[in-house]
Amino acid sequence: MQYRFGKRLHCEFALQVNMDRVKIPKLIFQPILENAIKYGEAEDGSINVRLGVYERAGELVISVANDGVPIPPEQLQELQSLLKGRDNPTVHTGIYNVHRRLRLMYGDKYGVEIYSEAPGGTRVELKLPLRT
Repeated sequence: MQYRFGKRLHCEFALQVNMDRVKIPKLIFQPILENAIKYGEAEDGSINVRLGVYERAGELVISVANDGVPIPPEQLQELQSLLKGRDNPTVHTGIYNVHRRLRLMYGDKYGVEIYSEAPGGTRVELKLPLRT
């Protein structure tokens, strides 16, 4: 991605102490990170992406955020509804597949949540059990 977007792409990684030892499923946040880059272009053309890994209330949270144009409210509602359902009749396969995979592996308490609001940016959180 750095080759494709060059100097426009800026990535920041924030890893809470000891989070480098937690176990997560392979390739679980790759589609989310790719979406953050692909759809995260700000009005000035820059792409600022932040990946955070931390513990919250005894659970592991992987947060992927960008500073791009927020998801329109109707589309955000569609995505959030999609994650609540059991079928995916849309083209949003990456985020849906990650969500379903987490739910199948760990139960309905876990999965993907999407936040997007003005003045800009979108944040996707993956919630998993904390395992080392």
